[in-house]
Amino acid sequence: MDLKTRLRKRKTVFGSWTSTGNEDVVELFLHSKFDYLGIDLEHSTISLEQAKQIISLCEKYKTSCLPRIPNIDEGLIKRLLDAGASGIIVPNIESEDDVKRLVQIVKYPPIGKRGYGISKAQAYGKKFEEYTKTWNRKSIIVIQIESVKAVNNFQRIISNNKEIDAVMIGPYDLSGSLGIPGKLNDKRVVRASRNVLNMCKKNKLSIGIHDMHPTTKSILKLIKLGYNFITLSSDIFLLLDWTNKISEVLASCRKRK
Repeated sequence: MDLKTRLRKRKTVFGSWTSTGNEDVVELFLHSKFDYLGIDLEHSTISLEQAKQIISLCEKYKTSCLPRIPNIDEGLIKRLLDAGASGIIVPNIESEDDVKRLVQIVKYPPIGKRGYGISKAQAYGKKFEEYTKTWNRKSIIVIQIESVKAVNNFQRIISNNKEIDAVMIGPYDLSGSLGIPGKLNDKRVVRASRNVLNMCKKNKLSIGIHDMHPTTKSILKLIKLGYNFITLSSDIFLLLDWTNKISEVLASCRKRK
């Protein structure tokens, strides 16, 4: 069962995230048999060329690749899809019009207006017909809900948009929108997130979140709450956890000298 089908059926799927673009780290991640890999093009300096190489690695390991772009950038979306991305993650979606515009860019006619071309995604023409005929059915659109406005508009955002495959909550930006940046456990952030979660469950729509420091306990808690599209840590967070641990070890060793 491919990733899109699993999302549509609200099956539990796991992925991870790269913010460094390091190919060796990405390949290590892909050995872990994740269902998908996200590429952070919003909060990193990863280039289009780096993204292309990561997409190629994902193809090699038969893992769906979902770049997250900074905004609804038609030019960037086209180039990532033509590089072979499985779909796209788009942050800060706040209205029905945002989704309609996104669908127009991602999908081929008659659903959207994506232009036809010869590139890596179509095996440089060798798989043009196969790719273009199946793209609308196979491609994945994930939207991120990250503001008070988006939460308030959420039911309208999803009610008439059948092309949305999953929703991700962006807790950091959501906390900032509420005027309490970084306070992810504040009751206002929790309440807003729960509202989105409950509407996704009601509408049988996959709902995702980023577990930055995953443990068996934290993952099972998220699944129990109803999340089924779970991104586990990232290369940055794994390195941060390691450096924090090493700093503690060094501090302890220095005290004993």
